[in-house]
Amino acid sequence: MRTFIGFMMIAFWPVMAQQRLSTEIKEVTVYSDRAEIVRKGEAYLSGGDVELIVKDLPYSLQDISLRVGGSGTASAKISDIKIELEYIDTMPKNRLKEFRDDLDVLLLDERVITDRLTVLTKEKELLELIKVNATSPSKDAAKVAFEDWAKLFAFYDLNLNKLNEEIRGLERKKSESANRKTNLQNQINQLSGYGRLTKKKVSIKVSAATAGTMNFSISYVIANAKWYPVYDVRVSPEDKAVEMVYYAMIAQATGEDWKNVQLSISTARPNVSGVFPQLSAWYLNVAQPVYSTRSAKAKKSAESYSGNDEMRSVLGAGAGSASMSLGEALEEEKINLGSDEAVVETRSTSVVFNIPKSAVIPADNYDHKVVIGTQKLKADFRYNSTPKLAASAFLGATIENTTDLPFLAGNANVFFGSDFVGQTYLKTVISGEKFDVSLGVDDGIRVKREQVRDYSSEKGLFSKSNKKVFEYKITIESFKKTEEPITITDQYPVSNDERIKVEFLTPEFAKEKYQSEIPNGVVEKKGNGLVEWKLKMKPKEKIELRIKYTIEYPQGLQIDGM
Repeated sequence: MRTFIGFMMIAFWPVMAQQRLSTEIKEVTVYSDRAEIVRKGEAYLSGGDVELIVKDLPYSLQDISLRVGGSGTASAKISDIKIELEYIDTMPKNRLKEFRDDLDVLLLDERVITDRLTVLTKEKELLELIKVNATSPSKDAAKVAFEDWAKLFAFYDLNLNKLNEEIRGLERKKSESANRKTNLQNQINQLSGYGRLTKKKVSIKVSAATAGTMNFSISYVIANAKWYPVYDVRVSPEDKAVEMVYYAMIAQATGEDWKNVQLSISTARPNVSGVFPQLSAWYLNVAQPVYSTRSAKAKKSAESYSGNDEMRSVLGAGAGSASMSLGEALEEEKINLGSDEAVVETRSTSVVFNIPKSAVIPADNYDHKVVIGTQKLKADFRYNSTPKLAASAFLGATIENTTDLPFLAGNANVFFGSDFVGQTYLKTVISGEKFDVSLGVDDGIRVKREQVRDYSSEKGLFSKSNKKVFEYKITIESFKKTEEPITITDQYPVSNDERIKVEFLTPEFAKEKYQSEIPNGVVEKKGNGLVEWKLKMKPKEKIELRIKYTIEYPQGLQIDGM
């Protein structure tokens, strides 16, 4: 088996025998903002020099990324590769003429219908005039017999019905004709917008010393393709097991459908340089005065010069830097996630998910969901409640990424059993890192907050002040069959004015201590007036908590926020 590889070169070559090389897309690697396409095709080389032509390649193909390789029974080598633009006339002239002829017929029919409706309208007016004249005779007119009246009205009704029936039929035809005309006009406009379609073709000069069959591989990078991650986080209510499903949402508008391709998803970012940035010297200078007499033209020139300097600085900083190559061979470690899941290639700077099943991604620029894998993860569960805001217990989970994969930033749909809880946004979670998700309200734990004391008193003989006492009771009752941890958060006010004094009374803390042991756990006084109880509730247990504080302020002073 002989192999060879060629790189794109633009060169002039003499005329030689040409041969069409038919290729199909077999492999696609999708990046966050582009894709790498691998086409494959087979050709029989009879020996000597031949120019293989690959046609109908997309215009957005990045020329510099083109690679051609091959292997087979022939002894051959590639001497040149050339990329050319190809203009294809896509105007369907015969079809366009048919539509225009049909439109002319419709317009003629519409004129006939309009003319007939005009005649019928005049006839209705004339019929109405006959009726008016017959029912409003002059003084000298002879008296009309009853039988004549009956004949008159029968004549009027018969002819009026005939006219109305014909008018309704013509108006129905006119409406149908208008719809057909709109459809034809849209098709004409669509076809009229067609013109020359720009494609690319690749010419490959091959010299074959011996005849034989060669299998060619053509790869290139193309824009207008992307992917981003989404997740399903599913928690079992019975054993609280966590299952995470990793999806790739792929969209592409490259101009060519990907049919039954071997699909790979890469976390690499080719648009980001692989060279880490370095700082240059930072200079400070005395500001120079700007004179208002400077002309607008001079100002514009100076701004343009400054912008050029900045551009030269950017270009200079990037000169000689080595950006990451899509075809660069890197050390790999393969991790098998299961028979129907992606095989992962962990590279030094990225991860590639190789999807085991062939995929179909049409060039419609719509999102298409592809399963990357399903993972069982470890999680710690805890209930949280802020009864001042919501008298409910919210179940939350702290989940650890126990896989060897990174979870890239993206939206996650959270399910508790078969119920959809909501959507959360995950930041990038590397292997071994933890993240939090909320699983919604659990009615198995009830929380209630009620005020038990609120009274005022006056203090002082000459400089009176008001003092208000507030006390609240928080009741937590568990109907769970297992011991569950829960965090209760409440608060007391914080004064921003020295005339307003707040004294915190309950729960009690030792002097200069902010944490205290309680029978079911601990209570902690946090910053900004927050109080937090961390409890462990036994099955069927009921716990009561108290928070008490006083607010003292001068009499007559209006307090905002109390």
